Amino acid sequence: MKLHVLKPSVNNMAVRIFVRAANLEFTEDDVYGKTRTAEFLAMNPAHLTPMLEAKELPKGAMWESCAIMQYLCNKHEMTKFYPKSAEQRATIDSAGASRMSSVSGLNASPSSPPTIAKFPSHFSGPFHNRTEYGICGSFGNPPYNSGFFASCST
Repeated sequence: MKLHVLKPSVNNMAVRIFVRAANLEFTEDDVYGKTRTAEFLAMNPAHLTPMLEAKELPKGAMWESCAIMQYLCNKHEMTKFYPKSAEQRATIDSAGASRMSSVSGLNASPSSPPTIAKFPSHFSGPFHNRTEYGICGSFGNPPYNSGFFASCST
């Protein structure tokens, strides 16, 4: 699989961190200045990054950081980052949806991309005495980011 990124982008950083934390084999292509080329637009007409290129995908590519991380978790059964429980996934999905739909306020911080996160329980809202993981998360600074991580204890 190949990850097409703009290295300075915080939105791309989430997936770049995720594939490394998940120990997935991948190559990385910095597409700065290439997202409007005919070759790139043929794979990704939205010309967005990050973009995951993988032959098994229906159109050979997908984009959007949370969608990429969810796909990889599903494909590789990484329940540590994206649990099977619909209730636990709802917390992660809610954070991802908030990230995609917020343009201002506390939930939109360009310095806090959706990412894998491991936080002590005091950052986890009602989930106490466990370490929390999530693939989409931290928007702003505590206490505003509490509750945006899935309850996936280890």
